[in-house]
Amino acid sequence: MNIFETIAKVTSGIEQFHSQFLTDSLEESLSGDRSLFDSVWRLATPDWEMPVHAQVWAEEQVERGAVDICIRTTSPRERIIGIEVKTVDSSAALGQLERYRKGLTEKYPSADVQIAYLTPFNTQRAGDASSFRPTIKEFQQFSSLFPQARHLSWLDIADISWDANPLWTQHQTYVREHISAPLKLRVNTEWNRNLSVFFGEEATQNFWEELALFDVHAGQNGAIIDFSPFRGNLPRFASSLISILQVLLGSDSVSRHANRSDKFPPELRRPFINSEYREVHEALFRFADLHPYLWVQGKKDYAIRTAHKNHSSGVSLLRTEGPGRIVVGERR
Repeated sequence: MNIFETIAKVTSGIEQFHSQFLTDSLEESLSGDRSLFDSVWRLATPDWEMPVHAQVWAEEQVERGAVDICIRTTSPRERIIGIEVKTVDSSAALGQLERYRKGLTEKYPSADVQIAYLTPFNTQRAGDASSFRPTIKEFQQFSSLFPQARHLSWLDIADISWDANPLWTQHQTYVREHISAPLKLRVNTEWNRNLSVFFGEEATQNFWEELALFDVHAGQNGAIIDFSPFRGNLPRFASSLISILQVLLGSDSVSRHANRSDKFPPELRRPFINSEYREVHEALFRFADLHPYLWVQGKKDYAIRTAHKNHSSGVSLLRTEGPGRIVVGERR
């Protein structure tokens, strides 16, 4: 069991968890095995000498926001490293790095200020996919004004060996298999924009990146998910599929206070429940039953729909094509 996978199953807002975990790990490293702290310091500011003493804390409030992680040292001179953390590229905010640098400079006028941007991929890690990453575009714009800034990948952090805390190994695995999984570089953000109209760009990007971990990618008209490759562990696949659908439901556009009724009677459900993919369909039906604003609708195949603030008839999350596959992200 990986504790970070457990956290991700119950919330789509995982960024703060990973930011706080890194903050706590840096603090622990400072008081014992310094290999983690020293490695992060060198990555974030290779031109500054290593401090003997430092302070580490999370959520430094500045004007118009909060810097995720701050490291401060006063000897041999006062210096501040502000680390802005992203666990998904789609949460990049235009001009955020420049605002945070200005905020830290104004709050600590006697300090040297350095900004480091920690995201799933940087140019070195993304390679040919760099042009599609919004975090890389944001950093390139910022570093053109402040060339001393550093763009770090979570893979750079995961490559640091640190044995002081057993959770570090779990986090390294989570980074490599989820936050910065190579399959996520295959997500073509220019292809399927349809879902973003209904759920927003960030939720849509996160949705496709999570599906990419199952080697499912958006095409020009959505994506087909075939269940057959997951026959060996259908319950686990079903659980993961539900977690991925929850990403879309985190959108502010979903009418979570609505109450809708199913339009797919038991006799039409029977072919799905009696199929070899029974576990997946039972999980999807339970998923709809647990949320009053979701409902199942269909005449032969079925769709799961959600109430939506801008569409009185709701929006489809998925539809089946027989018991063995579903379609997501179709153009409407």
